[in-house]
Amino acid sequence: MALGVPVDDAPTRASRARSSRLTKGVSGLQPIGKMLVIFGLALATIGLVLWLAGGRLGWLGKLPGDLRIGDSIFVPITSCVVVSVVLTVLVNLVARLFGR
Repeated sequence: MALGVPVDDAPTRASRARSSRLTKGVSGLQPIGKMLVIFGLALATIGLVLWLAGGRLGWLGKLPGDLRIGDSIFVPITSCVVVSVVLTVLVNLVARLFGR
């Protein structure tokens, strides 16, 4: 009781509703945060593998069907198809292992 006026410590209905909306908004971002961390770790892992493999992937970009026009334009069509097929197979294997 402050100066003879009773103090109501209980939150009002409006403040509880506002609080629940704020909490709901923050908890809705947690899956996005987890997804960003997983993508970041995957990207770092891929970068590490490519860095360590270095010279062993020298054929990538020199396949038949990779277009070179002069010294300035390079379009690796066949290499992109090969990478796409390999990644598709890997993602499908991982999805089957985890039952999705």
